[in-house]
Amino acid sequence: GPRVVATRSHLYPGTEQLLGWEIGATGFRVVIDAGVPDIVRGHFGRHLRAFLAEHELTVDDIGTWICHPGGPRILSAVSESLGLSDDAL
Repeated sequence: GPRVVATRSHLYPGTEQLLGWEIGATGFRVVIDAGVPDIVRGHFGRHLRAFLAEHELTVDDIGTWICHPGGPRILSAVSESLGLSDDAL
């Protein structure tokens, strides 16, 4: 089955307000700005390909993709940035 061989996180400067949580009197509220898909399209594929290359892998080597996106526009942006089919995620 699927296995995790490595992980990484990356913060894109100037995007801190695009995704996160607001904490108010009634609890947590998720914040997902409409600009998130554009950030994904602009950066995610390049950074993920570099990460995979460090482990001698390519996008084509990954048999199963799992993504916690925040919505269909973000899923589409992930698919586009990696050149995946619409049903890959």
